[in-house]
Parts: sequence; structure tokens; C-alpha cells
Amino acid sequence: MAAKPATAWTVAKGQQAGQAPSPAEAPAALPTVAFKKLSSEDPLKYLKIAVTGRPKTGKSRFALSCPGPVYVIETEPGLPPLAKLFPDKEIYFVDVYEPDYTGVFEVDASKTLAKIDASVRLIRDLIRADPKSVGTVVLDSVTDIWKWVMEWMKLEILKIDRTARVRQQWDYGYANTKYQNIIMQIIALPVHVVLTAQEKEEYASAGQPSGQYEPSWMWQTPQWVDVELSLLKLMTRATADAKPTYKCVVKNSRHSDDDANPIDGKDLENPTFEKVRDLIKSKKEKPNV
Repeated sequence: MAAKPATAWTVAKGQQAGQAPSPAEAPAALPTVAFKKLSSEDPLKYLKIAVTGRPKTGKSRFALSCPGPVYVIETEPGLPPLAKLFPDKEIYFVDVYEPDYTGVFEVDASKTLAKIDASVRLIRDLIRADPKSVGTVVLDSVTDIWKWVMEWMKLEILKIDRTARVRQQWDYGYANTKYQNIIMQIIALPVHVVLTAQEKEEYASAGQPSGQYEPSWMWQTPQWVDVELSLLKLMTRATADAKPTYKCVVKNSRHSDDDANPIDGKDLENPTFEKVRDLIKSKKEKPNV
């Protein structure tokens, strides 16, 4: 009986024509997948929110207002003073900043990113053991994450100095992919998620500030969340009982209210998680006919 003609696969593997592939060389089985029916029954089960603003505009304050227990992956100090605002809430945090003691006041980007990875793994294990053990995960802030990913790319991948300019535009793909993997693993958790980001002033031209402020993050970040809020702090005239007023505007949102009206452009005073959720759930009063 004549042997079967060699296929491209067997030739590529250096096998004799007609010889079946060994189990080790056989293509891996595809994973089992299942489609879910799109439903509007509980669109607020897990909200993914990005909160941006200039320093001290209430980003962390908003994040801690989310349903508990709240787990904060902290990239910069600042949480402990807020504890008195939420005395009865379970709030846990981890400081992931890891100095590079071989340099002069430098950050060890690789070790810092490794601590973020370990933090996400720990949170995932907690949720797996008890889904109610975590209510909200906060990454405060993604601005720092983006800086550290850029340093990781320069030092570990491109093998250049951390202060050097990236010469080839496509090299940013390494940093983009690393950053996306970090954010997506957190976004994918079955809990509420808050990403905070610092805003910086844009320049109209060299040395010419525009007066416009934009978040400092990888440009795709707002595409991965449901709601993007921009925060602002207003100070009243100095008096004995003067207090700052925190405001936010809904910059972008996939959610509409119960009447399917967009909430983009709506603003809130002293914003909290509950106020954002109520804004999404709100119905306009219909006139009596």
C-alpha cells in the first residue's frame, strides 16, 4: 500500500510521510467558551470607574466611598489621613513602591511591578475563596503605573538609560502591552474597580500652557472603564467655617439613566460612589397627562 503524501505539517516537523504526530506535537485543544445573553437586569453589579483630577481634588476620597471591603493598591502615600472619614468601613491597602537602593533616589520598576502583580494575585485568591470578601479594588494611581512601565521597558527591554528618549515609535508597544495587561487583570475582577489618574496641563506650543488639563495615562485607559469622572476642588472665601467643595463632571460613560438618556456632562457636588450609581439609576419625572 502506497504511503500517503507528506503534508506541509509533517514536512515542517521533519516526520516521515504518513506518520501521525506524537501527542507532544499535536495542536493544543481549544478552550471551552460560552456566550452570555446580554441583559439589562443588573448593569450596575460591577462598576468600572476612572477618576481623574489635579492633586488634592478628592480622587482617593471618592475611591474609599465605594462598597467595601475596599482593597487599595497604593502607589503613593496619602490614605491614612482619610481613615477618619470612613471609620466603620473595612479598608485595606498595600504600598507597592519599591526603591532602587543601587541608584540615587530611584525606583526599582521591575520589583514594584512584581509587587502589583502579587497584590492582584492575592486579591484574586480572596475572591475565589469568598466572593463577598472584596467589594472594590482601587489602583491609586495609574499615572504612576504608566511611568514605571516606561522605565521597565527602557531598562529591561530596550537596555537603555531610564532617562533616555525612546528612538523608535513602535518600541512603545512593549510598554503599552505591559500596562494593558496590568489594567485588564484588575478590570476583569468580579468587583467594583476604581482607577485614579493625575491630570496635567497641556501645552499649546513650546512654553505656552493651554490652561487645559488632561489625565496622565496610557491613551487607551478610558476605553476600558464604564465611567470616567473628572474632579475639581473649589475653595470659598476664607472664613471661620470655610470648607472646600468637591465637584466632578461625568466626562464619558457607557451607562445611561433608566430612561436611556446619556449621563455624559452631568455634574455632582461632593461626589461619592452612591451618587454616581444614583445618577445612572435616576428617572426623570414624567408630567401627568
